[in-house]
Amino acid sequence: MSSRLRVYVFSYNRPEFLANIVASVETLIPDAALTIIDDDSEDRRMRKLLAQYESTRRILRPSTHARSQTYKTGGLYANKTLALADAAEQGADYALYMHDDQQIVRRVSGDDLARFDAFFAANPSALEIQPCFFKHDLRAADRQYTRLDDSQNAYFRDQPNARGHRYFAGSGLFHVERTQQVIGTFGLGEKPNEAFLSERAIYMGLYAYPFMAWLPFPISYRGKKRAITHRLIEWLGGGGFHPIDYLDADETARLLNRDLGERPVAEDWLSAPSAPAAEKWSTMGGFYNASARRGFKKALARLLWKWQKRRG
Repeated sequence: MSSRLRVYVFSYNRPEFLANIVASVETLIPDAALTIIDDDSEDRRMRKLLAQYESTRRILRPSTHARSQTYKTGGLYANKTLALADAAEQGADYALYMHDDQQIVRRVSGDDLARFDAFFAANPSALEIQPCFFKHDLRAADRQYTRLDDSQNAYFRDQPNARGHRYFAGSGLFHVERTQQVIGTFGLGEKPNEAFLSERAIYMGLYAYPFMAWLPFPISYRGKKRAITHRLIEWLGGGGFHPIDYLDADETARLLNRDLGERPVAEDWLSAPSAPAAEKWSTMGGFYNASARRGFKKALARLLWKWQKRRG
């Protein structure tokens, strides 16, 4: 697996998140080659952690100060282009892109690699398969408007009324050679890449046997900053570091052997003990954390959010 699959973790100023995702990759995909791409973190604790990693793990620190790269997500998509070129140079078949507020939640085996091979063989135009658990908000739409692909290893959102990302997600498993040929250089953000692939009707697969998830109620950055109002809104929404428990062997077997008519929604399968109690998980930070909850904290966060938007 180490020669065929390379894992790239994109990180910025969240040391607890980075330590968690690295541990999850090294525990649950121990044979995969891991590269950390740090987006010029300034946080003292983050730099200390990276210094600890330096001698045992591969770290890339590209400069991200060009003006065209710093809107909203820093140099994230420039870094993804760098990772794609690196994966090709290393001769990898697949590159797994992960953001530091994600983690691996079950052991990944050679069976998964064989399923990836079968998916891409059955779908010769596909570039990406998304290995994350499904989101609660899309439960009803995904049940009705997704279908299994010909390999029976992934779902497609290729029906007219499907919701959510249909063509591209910034994190996921990419077929290196095809992605280089079709995209080459990623657009700066999810929307340009989604639009580019939409024009070509190249759909993304949603892995039927997910092994990755977004952490619930994370802290987040906007334009590589965390303004005081943004911090307060996230605090009201329970924002913080909330790692997910790994699935044990029995839970993994139940996931892999379930009826594939059941779409694998994160909240149905996963547990994050420190996360706020809520029917659905927020995975986007900011006001989204508070909007997933109820009560006066949500109402206060909404007022702060509206005030912040008026100020621009």
